[in-house]
Amino acid sequence: LAGKFAGHKAQIRKLVNLKSGDVFSRKKLIDIQTAIYQFLGTKGYAYPQLSPVPKINNIKHTVFMTLNLNPGKKFYVRQIDFSGNNRTSEYVLREQMQQMEDSLYNLSDINESKRRLANLPYLTNIHVQQKPVSGKITKPDSPTHSLLGI
Repeated sequence: LAGKFAGHKAQIRKLVNLKSGDVFSRKKLIDIQTAIYQFLGTKGYAYPQLSPVPKINNIKHTVFMTLNLNPGKKFYVRQIDFSGNNRTSEYVLREQMQQMEDSLYNLSDINESKRRLANLPYLTNIHVQQKPVSGKITKPDSPTHSLLGI
C-alpha cells in the first residue's frame, strides 16, 4: 500500500488480503478495491481512488503489486432531493432516510436508505445521484471538506 490513508492505515491494511506467493487474481483486486471504497465511504470520502500498479518480472513469472490510495476530500451532504414521486408526500420518504442532510457523507447510510425506500410498496427504481456543489466549502479553515447533493 502507498499513498494517503486519511488516518486509517491499519484498518485499510486489514482489507488488503494479498499475500506473497498468491496467484494473481483480478477478481481479488476488485474485491479489495470495493472493500476499501466501502470503508472510506463510511468515513465521509465520496470519491476515493485506488490505483493498482503492477511490476511484472517475466523471468521469475511474478508480479509485485503496489496499491496507490488517494481518499480525496471528505464530503458533507448538503441537500437530499426526491424526484419522480407523485403518490406520497416527501415527509414519508424522509422518514426512511438514514443519511441526513448537513451530515458527513456515509455510504452505508445511503445504501440503507435506498433499501428502506425500496421496501415501500409504491416506489420502484430507486437511484442515487451524487452532485458535488461546486465552489462550496463547509469549513472556511479546511479545504478538505466539500458539499454534496444527493
